[in-house]
Amino acid sequence: MLDPVGGDPQRVRSAGQEYARVARQIGRSADDLRAIATEVGGGSAAVEEVAAKATRLADTIERAHGRYAAAGEALQTYADQLADAREIAYAAHASAARALLGAEQVGRGVRRLRERGRCARPIGVGSGPTGQALVVVERRSPGVGDRVRSRPSTT
Repeated sequence: MLDPVGGDPQRVRSAGQEYARVARQIGRSADDLRAIATEVGGGSAAVEEVAAKATRLADTIERAHGRYAAAGEALQTYADQLADAREIAYAAHASAARALLGAEQVGRGVRRLRERGRCARPIGVGSGPTGQALVVVERRSPGVGDRVRSRPSTT
């Protein structure tokens, strides 16, 4: 069977989780750099430069944190939607396959009735109370104007 909705929700979800993990690690690293800047603050010009660079680096990687966190969340949301779409597509495919099978059964039933001379033409198709395909045919017998429902066999 052709895959009606491509993609693997679990692989997408795993990628989203990995992005979220990297985002958390980036956040911890930014916090660590800010802590270093605070602890070494004050003193010589060289120490002040280290503190300033640690703060700038924390600000820079904090932007990457936002991008990774957003990508991770988007991938996980997409994974959920992809799983739903695949489930709907598979259900629709199964329903279409059942309808096609029912139509084929109706066609065989009408052909058998015609071969036996029991109906002139099909005049409607529907489904019975159990969802089984039914065909409404007109009898061929002269003077009999009633309509008869016939359910084709499953053979």
